[in-house]
Amino acid sequence: MNLPDDVKVLTLTELAEIEKADGGNATPIGFIIGFGTIIGFIVCLIIVYKNCL
Repeated sequence: MNLPDDVKVLTLTELAEIEKADGGNATPIGFIIGFGTIIGFIVCLIIVYKNCL
């Protein structure tokens, strides 16, 4: 079977390595999701702290 030149055949491990290297910080959405996660965690800590006092 002949594949076009722009098609790559990867193992699961190779795909995971490429996604880790490119996805997290190379795109603006990766930064936004990471930043939102940190802010959400901080807000959650404040809410839990206030309710436990």
